[in-house]
Amino acid sequence: MSNFVLNRKFRASKSPTFHILTVVGNNLKMENRNSEILAKKSRELLNDQIKSVDSNNSKAGTFVSISSLFIPLAFGLFKNYDNYNTTGIIIFSIPIILNLVGLYFLVQSLFPKKIYHGMNFNEFDKLINKDDSRDIYDFEIGANRDSFNDNIETVKVQNRNLKYGLTFIYVSAISLTLIFFVNILIKNCTCNA
Repeated sequence: MSNFVLNRKFRASKSPTFHILTVVGNNLKMENRNSEILAKKSRELLNDQIKSVDSNNSKAGTFVSISSLFIPLAFGLFKNYDNYNTTGIIIFSIPIILNLVGLYFLVQSLFPKKIYHGMNFNEFDKLINKDDSRDIYDFEIGANRDSFNDNIETVKVQNRNLKYGLTFIYVSAISLTLIFFVNILIKNCTCNA
């Protein structure tokens, strides 16, 4: 920007044509710099979106492995339950069913999806022969923007499945904990009476 300001000062020794060419040249440099900044920002936004997908996959995988231990725990607690009547079976089946539904949503969020990553190597041969770097930056901005927009629906579906899965897992764990404590209280009350 300072070159632009310095070159705008017209000196008597320079011709008006030189001044116009200098201003135009500096505007082109500024446009290239703007394109470079926008390309960098679009690359960062796309990378953040891709990292979000990877993070969701990691979270879902962790919770699938943890909650898969929940089902044997629930059956172990059911075995210690004194009343093997229909009501007891239904009460203990609720957390197990909730856990299975949660696992279904978590596994759905793990399934591979088509994620777009911006520019690909097929485009390098076309872009290597460009004379102006601004064209390359503009192409990268467009590719990153299109990839970001194409990934939005995939990320929404993954986030929704992860949220539903975690919600079902939490409700399942809370309900099993409540059942366990109510069972302990009932045992203590019947032993004291």
